[in-house]
Amino acid sequence: MRIAQVVCLYPPDHLGGAPQHVRQLAIELRARRHDLSIFAGRHRRDRPMLESTEDSMDGIAVVRVNTVDAFKESDRRNWWHEDVESHFRHFLAKQRPDVVHFHAIQSLGASLLQVARDFGARAVVSMHDLWWVCPRLFCVDRERQPCIPAVTPGSCACEEGTEALAERNSILRGALDAVAAVITPSPSMAARLRASGLTQPLVIVGNGVDRPLRERPRRRHERPLRVLFAASSHPVKGWPNLLSALRLMRRDSVSYHATLYGLDEHILQGGDAAAVLDLPVTVHPPFPPDRLDEVLAEHDVLVLPSQFESSSLLVREALVRGVPVVATRCGGPEDVIEDGANGLLVPIGDPMALAEALERLAREPALFERMSAGALATAIPTPHDQGLALERIYTDSREPPSKPHQKPPGRKAPRVLFIAGIEGAPLRYRVHNAIEQLALQGFSSSLRHYADPEAAAAAERADAIIVYRSAATKELVEVVRSARRRGIPSFFDVDDLIFDPDLSAQLDVVRSLPTLERKHYVEGVRRYRAMLEECGAGIASTPEIARAMQALGVPASVHPNGVGTSLAVASELARRVPRERNEFTIGYFSGTKTHDHDFALIGPAVAQFLAEHPRSRLVVGGPVRIPRVLEPMSTRVERVPLVPWPRLPYELHRLHLLVNPLSPTVFNEAKSAIKWSEAALVDVPTAATATEPFRLAVADGVTGQLVFDGEWATVLQWCHDDQERLRAMAARGRTAAFESGSPWVLGPRLAAILTDEVVTKSRTAESGTVPWPSDQVPTTLEPPRLWPGLASVGEPSVPAMSLGSAPLRIELPAGLRPLRRVDILTATHGMLAAGPLRLRVRTSAGTEEGADAPAARVSDSGWTTFCLAHEVEIANGVEAEVTAGPDEHTAVWLDDSHVPIFRTFHEPPVPPERVASVDALMGWGDQDAPARWRVHALMVRTAWRRSRYWWKSLGPVGGSRRIGRAMVRRLRIYLRR
Repeated sequence: MRIAQVVCLYPPDHLGGAPQHVRQLAIELRARRHDLSIFAGRHRRDRPMLESTEDSMDGIAVVRVNTVDAFKESDRRNWWHEDVESHFRHFLAKQRPDVVHFHAIQSLGASLLQVARDFGARAVVSMHDLWWVCPRLFCVDRERQPCIPAVTPGSCACEEGTEALAERNSILRGALDAVAAVITPSPSMAARLRASGLTQPLVIVGNGVDRPLRERPRRRHERPLRVLFAASSHPVKGWPNLLSALRLMRRDSVSYHATLYGLDEHILQGGDAAAVLDLPVTVHPPFPPDRLDEVLAEHDVLVLPSQFESSSLLVREALVRGVPVVATRCGGPEDVIEDGANGLLVPIGDPMALAEALERLAREPALFERMSAGALATAIPTPHDQGLALERIYTDSREPPSKPHQKPPGRKAPRVLFIAGIEGAPLRYRVHNAIEQLALQGFSSSLRHYADPEAAAAAERADAIIVYRSAATKELVEVVRSARRRGIPSFFDVDDLIFDPDLSAQLDVVRSLPTLERKHYVEGVRRYRAMLEECGAGIASTPEIARAMQALGVPASVHPNGVGTSLAVASELARRVPRERNEFTIGYFSGTKTHDHDFALIGPAVAQFLAEHPRSRLVVGGPVRIPRVLEPMSTRVERVPLVPWPRLPYELHRLHLLVNPLSPTVFNEAKSAIKWSEAALVDVPTAATATEPFRLAVADGVTGQLVFDGEWATVLQWCHDDQERLRAMAARGRTAAFESGSPWVLGPRLAAILTDEVVTKSRTAESGTVPWPSDQVPTTLEPPRLWPGLASVGEPSVPAMSLGSAPLRIELPAGLRPLRRVDILTATHGMLAAGPLRLRVRTSAGTEEGADAPAARVSDSGWTTFCLAHEVEIANGVEAEVTAGPDEHTAVWLDDSHVPIFRTFHEPPVPPERVASVDALMGWGDQDAPARWRVHALMVRTAWRRSRYWWKSLGPVGGSRRIGRAMVRRLRIYLRR
């Protein structure tokens, strides 16, 4: 078979991992009687760009093209270098390969893949790093700090910005359509690529390593520990952290000597020179491959403090020679290093943990010898094994796979409308995350509140509708029915069992409500069920919720909660904050008041743990009640209030263990494992009751700890006593959270649900009477912060007393002049309003203005609008009074501070530049043309903003009149001048 291999650099020009691997692979395949040739880039600044040369190495023809100017990460030629294509075509015409195996091809470009296929060769790609999803190869930001493992637009600060990254990666993913097979060297690398959007099937072929003739365990002698580091001076390789660890070892009087191979000379010319020269350290240039056995024989331990490794050939070469390895949990090394058996694994970027691991090997000879024996027993493929695997791939007759959910050329992106009934964290991880997932699949999404008057118009433009946790209203039902008449599918999405009245009545928190409030709650549940049946198809966060939907005769699919880029980025920043190491911190976080009973389940176990371990403490987040059994430990219990979601990762990162107890109820079986993934993002392991969602998400003892039969005391003790295993669990949990919940992973699942013909042809409720007794007219809600002059206060907590019992006074903020409209958030407890509401406000002139809201405009948990007859000037600090007729049950929602929730519409603030621009406009003849056009553009923009506000505030007729009066007034000013 004629095989060509393509790589950006090749020995002896470069002795890095990928070039050395390609050379070894070429030698092995040639020994198996294949005809080999090499097409390589070159990095020679003393030679002309694109100069092509041909030579021979190991009896193999090597064509080298100088691509020195295209190695810059931000240069488009780094990944799409069309000028190289002619050289490559000439190479193919001369060598006539049957298979072209692409390796690291930065500076050569991915356009060569299609060139190879057009030639008729079978194209195969090996991904030795993350170049296919990250221009920097190692998924790091501009400061060379690790980004999140899933590369998505907006996940990092790339050289050319996120738009350029999205364009680059989209083109590269398209280029892979010409490839028959994609090969990765390790399972961890495959997981990273899938989490970053690679949809092609991945074949794992481990890099082969020759085993030495003599294999015997090493012994530690009475001498300094001999430490070996052999990598480049790139910060991703972690040598700055290694130097910090060596300084800590020197401080602790550990006897050692470290040899650092591969650092550039400039390392000893800057600020690190003194740090290196003041330590028992020697620095050398990279050693040639023929010195590998000699160098490894001179050292006791190999240290690899990298931020990312896809495989690491040197780690495997050390293990087969009985050299233990101390490495960070950076990917590839984890696939062959068993912590404590043949090496030690430490967190990335933690010099103290790295120093502690090396100190253990220096001071525990028995541990060293056991690890040396374990290293020799490690199962690592040989070059012969790798050659056999590649031959099977080369001779596979299957055609290159096509991409799933690929948008046909020339067709518009599918449009999805999300209609949401609640805000807060659930909206973020059920809707905003879903919008991101669909965007990566080529969908276009929009979001509207269930009472937004523009929701119906948005539904007219949608190809699918997802109603998230919205109770049925007349308008919303009509939106869904109108979509059904046009053949547009609708889905009801929910992440709690809130649509079965019989189940809801079993909740302790519901049973404890007063009779009237309990009746209203159950009524709301009926409305959720009505909306579910009206949509006719369900999307659930857990299997239990999906089964409950199916029991009602509604087809349902499971779409689990995942990892959104925004939270992942915030979590990555939180991970960089040093964690307190002296105290063992347990945390329990709840976003609502409904988990008091769950937390009480582990109260005795936590109290016993705190009593037995004085250097431990408990952090309780959210409004949950602390069990009485913990009162004697109150000085070691910290309360954390509810915090904005960007702050949550920082609060979680302080913990050593997050506990999530759940009582055995059908509702808790339906709770997702979102707490596990949120904690995993900041390297915090979770111990949780073994409900179905946690059993599906967590590998027990590997990515988290499941608790069976209430064994909390035993689990807490184990977590405290074996913190090394706990840290390993945290690291694996973080990787697993991205593997299972990345937007790239969940996006195809959601796209499949929306395009599944079985689901979209689901049954729907019969048209006619909506199946709930207390129907009402829905609200006319405008989204907050949509129009200029909008001010809103607070978030809903509890409703005030009924307005029929006592009037409510709302203190209006200062500076809202002239006032045009006031909205208040009303509550009718699931019933129709009996009569109108009335608002009165005192003006600065001492007069009283008012407005009425008819009963038909008053709705439950919606905004009720009071439009004044004309704009009025109000006095600072004035109170508006809201009243209702006698025995009216309508109330106003209050926030946590018992302040009424309202918002005001008033005249938009005049931009400071507007007055100057008017004067400039009047003297426009004295300015140059560009300046005059800028003034015109500013005036048009300002006029449009004011007109839009008037149309929305006053309606089409009143707004047009107001706009006309303003135009006349401005014309008079102009004529006067």
